[in-house]
Order: sequence, then structure tokens, then C-alpha cells
Amino acid sequence: MSSITIVVSGTEYETVQMELSSDQVVDLYNLRKTQATKIIELEKKIKDTEQSLKYAQDGRTKAEEELQQAHALMSALGIVERTNEEETYYRKQLTLSTRIALYLAK
Repeated sequence: MSSITIVVSGTEYETVQMELSSDQVVDLYNLRKTQATKIIELEKKIKDTEQSLKYAQDGRTKAEEELQQAHALMSALGIVERTNEEETYYRKQLTLSTRIALYLAK
């Protein structure tokens, strides 16, 4: 079995000497190749995930805006926004569907 000797200059003027067998060199090469492939796959997944997140956030923002507009319409029509508890801290926000039902019940 043959071996490879590698000498690397360090940052503090030291040298690191490594001796690797040919099997170890092959293993390192295969590991690097595998990791490079995995990095490419993970970068693609991150890009896809970021695009999906942006799409979902845009959809959520649009839905929230439409919900606020619908609540504003119900308020303009005189439909109550909260329950009628005596204590104000017990009052709960009514859902849009409840407010629509109250409007239809008028």
C-alpha cells in the first residue's frame, strides 16, 4: 500500500505533516464528492423553500387585507364588533362569519 505525505503551512509558522494511505485518500475524495452533491441539493431545497415561503406570505397578507376590509364593511353597516359583556375585558372579537350572520338576522 502506498502513502501520501502532505505538508501544510499553518498560520503561526508551524507545519503540519500528514501521511495518508491511498485508501484514505480515496475515502476523502469520495466524501468530498458526496458532500458537494449534498450541498447542491440542500441549496436547491433552501431556494425552493424560500420561494414557497414568499408565495405563502403574499397569500396570507392578501387574505388578511381582505378580512380587514370585510370587517370594516360590517362596521360601516352597524354590526357590532365585540360581544356585549358587562366588563370590557371579557368582551371578545366576533368572527366575520358571526358578524355576517348578525347582519342577515336583522
